[in-house]
Amino acid sequence: MLGARKSPKKSFEKAFSIAKKSLALDPSCAFPYVILARCYLIVRQYTKAIASCKEAIRFDPNDAFAYSNLAFILAFSGKLREAIEAIEKGLRLNPIPPIYVFSFQGLAYYHAGMYEEAVSALVSMIGRRRQPTSPGDT
Repeated sequence: MLGARKSPKKSFEKAFSIAKKSLALDPSCAFPYVILARCYLIVRQYTKAIASCKEAIRFDPNDAFAYSNLAFILAFSGKLREAIEAIEKGLRLNPIPPIYVFSFQGLAYYHAGMYEEAVSALVSMIGRRRQPTSPGDT
């Protein structure tokens, strides 16, 4: 999100603006709430970030992306039990997630003192590679 422009501040402002515009067009769409949550996380507004992710989940309770981001934000805000519950729910919804989800899981387990589980989550990332999404991808 911050690497799209030369200025991280402008990238942040653009992401925030686009998320807000998206929600103005369709306030029941879950994805912009997650983008908004990540924007709030960047400026350390954890309460707003958590609320935005929960709003995404309210509109799409089967959104594994929203659950994984909620877990990431909860872990940063020190709500480790809730983070673990969210990441585990996200993994139940999508048992073959993007690789970064395992880092969110490992982060939550590590900070909760669940070191064996953290190692297991992080080891899940090893050896995995991006799966081709179209015939030309390799």
